[in-house]
Amino acid sequence: METNPTYGLLFIAIGALASGSFYLPLKYVRNWKWETGWIIQGLFAWVLVPWIVTLITVPHLGQIISESPSKSIFLPILFGAGWGIGGLTWGLSNRYLGIGLGTALPLGFTAALSTLITPVFQGKFSAFVSSDKFGLVLAGILIALVGIAIAGYAGHRKEMELNRQTGGLGGERNFRKGITVALIAGIMSACFAFGEASGKEMVDLAESYNPGSLWNYNPVYAILLIGGFLFNFVYCMALSVQNRSFSDYTRSDAP
Repeated sequence: METNPTYGLLFIAIGALASGSFYLPLKYVRNWKWETGWIIQGLFAWVLVPWIVTLITVPHLGQIISESPSKSIFLPILFGAGWGIGGLTWGLSNRYLGIGLGTALPLGFTAALSTLITPVFQGKFSAFVSSDKFGLVLAGILIALVGIAIAGYAGHRKEMELNRQTGGLGGERNFRKGITVALIAGIMSACFAFGEASGKEMVDLAESYNPGSLWNYNPVYAILLIGGFLFNFVYCMALSVQNRSFSDYTRSDAP
């Protein structure tokens, strides 16, 4: 497959916009508990849309999945569950820190960890370290970590100012909880890269059916996202029991 930096940058920009705005719809959910809005959003984002896109873009999908080794299905689901923990705590970091800081911190942690740990998982770390580009990549990671530190300090200052203005009543904002869940979100969200790598045999099989297709990773993504959805579903159902929020699904004034 030929490389195209222009298309690559375009897809990065689209992905960044999507990643930065994923929590935005929940700001307009007024009458539902958090867990209700989160799992409804997750049903569309992690199950329905990915599988619809995969069915459209990947011919012979049934044969690809049926002929794939079991580990190419089990491991992406397992790592997807880990990524689901990251997604859940990412949502909580937005809840406690706000969208700006709550997105920036986990994103920085994920970028750094995914870049460094993925070559280890693939058994290519020594080649990665000895490559000419390693110094540049390391510099980028350090810049990202500096950005995280600056954003964290700014968030702390913002919380202190908010507490002064409201007499200590900052709603659901909680800087310490937010930093903790943001760190967990950043670490666990890196599982997405591991799940992607563990499904390589499925990708190779998709390539044999659809040589050169840009979409040959989609079956792995669709399966991986199921793992993420399952963890979030269990957690949200437990919250629904605790908060008695099952009635949200049938409210006439929802959401």
